[in-house]
Amino acid sequence: IQNPKGILVENLDTLPFPLRNIIKGQKVTPVVASRGCNEHCIFCDVWVFQRKNCGTPFRFRSPENVASEIISLAKHGLKYFDLIDDNFLAIESIQPGWIDTFVKIIKDAKLDIKLEINTRADLITEEILVKLKSIGLHEVGFGAENICQRVLDYFNKNLTVDQVRKCFDIIRKTGLVPGPSF
Repeated sequence: IQNPKGILVENLDTLPFPLRNIIKGQKVTPVVASRGCNEHCIFCDVWVFQRKNCGTPFRFRSPENVASEIISLAKHGLKYFDLIDDNFLAIESIQPGWIDTFVKIIKDAKLDIKLEINTRADLITEEILVKLKSIGLHEVGFGAENICQRVLDYFNKNLTVDQVRKCFDIIRKTGLVPGPSF
């Protein structure tokens, strides 16, 4: 039996926030701001999944929607949020100003929170990290994958070793914790 292609949800803001049983003492709360990725790294199943379905491969929620979920969870005492997107900063490259709006809403809510993001090394800039740090960014996860250019090329990462080094430098310079994956 072969099922027909599925249809990806285009407007993620139409989805309700996940039902959560808030566990007393819960340390980290995952939040998803986007789905998918525009890259085609050979070891990743994200783009393979997207190719087997109909719709836009990379979709994201509005900054208002994501901030609203975080604010709602913070009211329940949660303080540490992991934006577990495959490529969080790709949102800003597609919709410039998304980060500014998100930061403003969180600042206006006067939350005392910590954030962790996951993204690609080549999308990290000091300017964006400083903005996110102002609302509690603590750790930056990114796919370093390997220190050998030949391997990065084989993986189809569209990334250079120099870009990975620069990413480490920027994260350290801004006083954040680097979270590379290999």
